[in-house]
Amino acid sequence: ALTQLCTVGPWLKELHVRQCQNLCAIHGLVQASECLKHVALRDCGDLNQIGSLAKLNQLVYLDLSVNNALTEISSIGTCTRLQQLSLRSCHRLISLDGVQGCWQLRTVDVWNCSLLSDISGLAQCAHLERLNLEYCLSLHELSVLKQLPMLTQIELEGCPGAHTPGCRMDAGGR
Repeated sequence: ALTQLCTVGPWLKELHVRQCQNLCAIHGLVQASECLKHVALRDCGDLNQIGSLAKLNQLVYLDLSVNNALTEISSIGTCTRLQQLSLRSCHRLISLDGVQGCWQLRTVDVWNCSLLSDISGLAQCAHLERLNLEYCLSLHELSVLKQLPMLTQIELEGCPGAHTPGCRMDAGGR
């Protein structure tokens, strides 16, 4: 069974891995740092070591959805060109600490991250336009949304924090 992604060529621009349940580390992505722009590692049950993503300075799109062993994403903070981030159904993820370095982020999707309780890292993402927080059952504090001037779409269904008094529900303050 594949447990580590150790070697990929320096010419690689996109990488898609899905349902590789034993994959836990992605060390080989460092070699592809010059070209790799699009990474999707979905439903890799044991994936929890994503430190090599820090070296991907050309990365624009990152999808780590349905990786239940993933507990933190701090290493993506150096991916300054990242524009789209999807962490759907990462049930052990507690914080978005690390995204503050991704100042070009336009879209963040953390749908159904049931333990996510801290999104304060988004405060530095001034270009964020779309945010999906649906079914983030542990998320109660949404005041950071007031610091996102470009936010035009937010999805909050099933998010307890949406009922916080004074919470801005959309870009118009309605």
